[in-house]
Amino acid sequence: PELTTSYGKLFTGLGDDSRIGQGYFGLAFPARQYVPGVIGISWDELRLSEAYSETVFSGAYADTISPGLSVGASLKYLRKTYISDSYTASDPLFAKNGYAKGNLSIDLGGLYQLDENYTLALVLKNINHPDMGLGGADRVPRQVRAGVAYRLKKGLVDLDIAIKGDGYDIAVGAERVVQRNYLLRAGFRAGNDSKRNISLGFGSRYGAVNFDYSFTLPIGGIA
Repeated sequence: PELTTSYGKLFTGLGDDSRIGQGYFGLAFPARQYVPGVIGISWDELRLSEAYSETVFSGAYADTISPGLSVGASLKYLRKTYISDSYTASDPLFAKNGYAKGNLSIDLGGLYQLDENYTLALVLKNINHPDMGLGGADRVPRQVRAGVAYRLKKGLVDLDIAIKGDGYDIAVGAERVVQRNYLLRAGFRAGNDSKRNISLGFGSRYGAVNFDYSFTLPIGGIA
């Protein structure tokens, strides 16, 4: 069984003092007593304080179907909520349709380990193109993400490409193991919308506990 939880503060230092936070909680556990494979459940929330939130509840199942090949699927419940205030209270859109909208979404994914060094991945997200609009259609764009990782003796490097609606982004990353229990990381991401960012981070391992920290700096597209 594996438990993961994280919290991030996004885009600190915005001119209007907006506070944006993202929290995550996930649990994965083997289910072989009942079915082969692994079951996962998670909660993920992005919140603009006192204004808006996006929440995702998901249940997932994955299994190894042949040597080196693992596949999985997840069913997600998406919900977005606007906070009632003097602005939204006077807007007829909210008076007619309420302050929240929810819908279901489906993801599929797979991992293929070519050998002890190379691993390939493919993820298809929001396959059913769910509508999250309050007044009119606002469909979540489908996303295809493919990646490859190369494992080194003391680390790894990886590359992934994502296509989401009419946009795309490319990301590269590297990890280095130091003295067995510590990890140093760096990454770069760029897309067709002029957004670019660099990431730096570190991790540590203490028995069954892993701790990770990352810092991302926008260098284009966001001021």
